[in-house]
Amino acid sequence: MTLTAAPDSSHTGADIGDVLDLATAFNDNPDAMIVPGPVAEVRPREAAQAIPTGPAELTDQSHSEEVQMRKGRGRWIGDPGRSFREVRTTLIGRRDYPPDTAIDGGTLGPVEIRAASVCGLSHRQSGKPRQDAYGFCLDPTGEWLVVAVADGVSAGDYSHHAADRAVRQGLAEISRRLDAGSLASLDWYQVFQSVAAAIVSTGERLLRVEGSADPSAEEVAAAMSTTASFAIYQMRPESDQRTVTVAWVGDSPIWTVGRNGWRCLSAWKKEGAGGISSSAVAALPYLPPTPEHLAVHSAQVDTHDVLLVMSDGVGDPLGDATGEVGKKLREWWRDPPEPLEFVEQVAFGRKSYDDDRTVVGVWPSAVGAR
Repeated sequence: MTLTAAPDSSHTGADIGDVLDLATAFNDNPDAMIVPGPVAEVRPREAAQAIPTGPAELTDQSHSEEVQMRKGRGRWIGDPGRSFREVRTTLIGRRDYPPDTAIDGGTLGPVEIRAASVCGLSHRQSGKPRQDAYGFCLDPTGEWLVVAVADGVSAGDYSHHAADRAVRQGLAEISRRLDAGSLASLDWYQVFQSVAAAIVSTGERLLRVEGSADPSAEEVAAAMSTTASFAIYQMRPESDQRTVTVAWVGDSPIWTVGRNGWRCLSAWKKEGAGGISSSAVAALPYLPPTPEHLAVHSAQVDTHDVLLVMSDGVGDPLGDATGEVGKKLREWWRDPPEPLEFVEQVAFGRKSYDDDRTVVGVWPSAVGAR
């Protein structure tokens, strides 16, 4: 994706100098930057390769192509494309790069969580790191589950740091504010200001290590920027509806899926001419010009519905969820899959879609008929 300024005021980033002032405040109070440790992560093992099962579309391939496919791992929807068959995982081994794959799965109170982040085929082929990040936590009262997904902008060499920082700072800031007040009084714009300031502070430090004596805000934004989507999920609703509040900058969508089908709580990326999605995206540390321009939405959803917070690596092929990808994902995610199976599903092959993939899914533990 490419970081660009939108043509109208509703999408134009704020003056990043305002964010730098916040970064200075954070630098003056380092304790404010302390956040919880990373989620559990695993690195893929080339020796353990599962034989995939796929749809009937592959039956007309030549024998050699099918054998080559089965040397890989994972699943596919429709035509998986040549890259899915041929690109292999090559681990980079750099200390400052995240693992190729991150995974979580288990029970958290009354819900089941599955989370996976997988390096995309394009980054595996080019040797670049996975630039997506995710996280989740309970607020101090245990009433709310906070979920975060961030997608670093590909052009920035340090965007994987931006995504990681956005998730950690966002979870910490939202949790702190929920403890101090209520969901209704949560100031989302201040949350995103805090996240933007953390990104700028981290970027200044990284660029100084590279030799830049006094990096500008624009230099930081060029080196590391990211989308960020947050969802606050009511853990123990008192009726057949639960409250889910979402806020986002960029194009990492938030969906629910259940017996009534798919429902987007944020926004999905619409395709342009020829079925091609635009790569232009709003991204932190740039902020909307005013709180009124920040995208925030609160909804009542069926208590049995599954919450899915994802990066556009999954959101783009899902589209408006009316096609074969939406049908297949709804089938796969009717009930919480095994964690390793979930990783394969998140990394499904589909021609022309080779970006990093991240999904955090939340299932009610007592899964009803959907």
